[in-house]
Amino acid sequence: RFPCSCFCFLLVFLMSTRSYVYFQFVQQWP
Repeated sequence: RFPCSCFCFLLVFLMSTRSYVYFQFVQQWP
């Protein structure tokens, strides 16, 4: 059984990383 807290932490981490990479990618464009 997978812990819910660990899953929530992983989900938040992935979302924050994706949004960070997305913003970094957008800032490169004029």
